[in-house]
Amino acid sequence: MPTLPPSLAREFYDRIVGDSDPVAAIRRLINSDPPTAEMDHFDCKQEDRGDAKKRDQKTKEVWSELLGGFANAGGGVVIWGLDARKTTIDGREVDAVSGEVPVANPRAFSSRLRELQRQATDPPLGNVEITAYPLPGDDSRGFVVCLIPEGPHKPYRSEHAHKQYFLRLGDNTQVMNRSVLGSMFFPRSMAVFRVRGEAQRQYHQSGSTKVTDTVRVYLLNNGTATAKDVHVQAFQLGMRLEGMSLNPTEEWSHTKVDALHELRAKNYSIHPDQRVHICTVALVQNVELGEEPKTVWADFTLFLMAYCENQGLQVFIIEFDDEDFGDERFMRDFDPEETTAAGANSGSGDQPPTPAAS
Repeated sequence: MPTLPPSLAREFYDRIVGDSDPVAAIRRLINSDPPTAEMDHFDCKQEDRGDAKKRDQKTKEVWSELLGGFANAGGGVVIWGLDARKTTIDGREVDAVSGEVPVANPRAFSSRLRELQRQATDPPLGNVEITAYPLPGDDSRGFVVCLIPEGPHKPYRSEHAHKQYFLRLGDNTQVMNRSVLGSMFFPRSMAVFRVRGEAQRQYHQSGSTKVTDTVRVYLLNNGTATAKDVHVQAFQLGMRLEGMSLNPTEEWSHTKVDALHELRAKNYSIHPDQRVHICTVALVQNVELGEEPKTVWADFTLFLMAYCENQGLQVFIIEFDDEDFGDERFMRDFDPEETTAAGANSGSGDQPPTPAAS
């Protein structure tokens, strides 16, 4: 049976609500180093400051838009009571958490969000988690943290936001374009991705022995339609290994926010049965003569999300074992939302599809 991979949203939400002091954990996001930016799986919102009727109507509209946008993508976390402002990270302007504007009566506000959720989308979205955190010593103000899961029955229409279909992409929730919406309603002809990883170990003799392990990551289009405007996000889960780097190829524009790598294909499409090289993960170790490299790959997981104009979110978990690394290149394929490998050693004669032009 396929198993859903862990999501960035779930990991982020659990880190907040599982903290011994959730309010302090939320406040640590403010002006953090590196900055905590709004992105595909995170948004922060303020309660409207108008009169009660206007405030409730605005909350109803914004909440409906957020539920639909995150449900149609990969899910996300919304923290009510935080302020985000423009800042520059790696040469790119993003909205980063810069202050707090606590909501009034957070417990009542969280109850209202639960009430609104029932009719906020069509079809209704379940398994939304909403938790209120009053400020220490002041129950009248606080934060509300929400986990919106990826929806199993896409697309979701936001009933209280002009009955539009929204999609979360980057730090914005946008109305879907016709091609993306059409692919969700009529998924007969679409780009279907598979990820291929190729593992190899190289020794470099120089007094001590430098050992370089590499995982070359490729994106394959196994679908029936050309993938256009391809957007990939890569995030390493688990232990951060010393000496490890993730290096995108020149065919992809690249930005990095904290541990999240965002890549967009430069001026080309991925046709059916073609593949493109996304990035190479490299781990360099210095090993004394006669010693074996450390066994570290069991602690490594690369979480990869791929989008394109004519296909929604596809999620992959990329994992290798230490025994996969040798002089010969070892190849393994990964299907969406599965951890089961379908690959074989490259010495078996299994050849990859014809590469896309690079």
